[in-house]
Amino acid sequence: MRILLLLALVTACNKGKSEPATKASCQSNASQSCEEYESTGKAYLDSRSKDCKQIAGVWSTAACPTAGLLGSCRETTPNWTRTRHYYAGASIELEKTKVECGAFGKWIEPAKP
Repeated sequence: MRILLLLALVTACNKGKSEPATKASCQSNASQSCEEYESTGKAYLDSRSKDCKQIAGVWSTAACPTAGLLGSCRETTPNWTRTRHYYAGASIELEKTKVECGAFGKWIEPAKP
């Protein structure tokens, strides 16, 4: 009986605690961009890993590099966060990209050196 009570208490204490978020990234040298992902859902990261392979990107559990960063667009949902980083040499119109980002996310300027 005491064991059942202890198990019930442990279960109650752990209820509502979420798993820590897992981070990963996909760097595309072809587009001079890198996407960082953060999610507690393994399926989301597995799907992004497959997408990364399809574009011949480099999958990593490390953050995207910061050297040569022009800016980033962060999209956040209750289940995941995706941040796309753009680098010098990217074939984008920076001002247009900032506006497009505002439709679904938040533009982040690079840190000043």
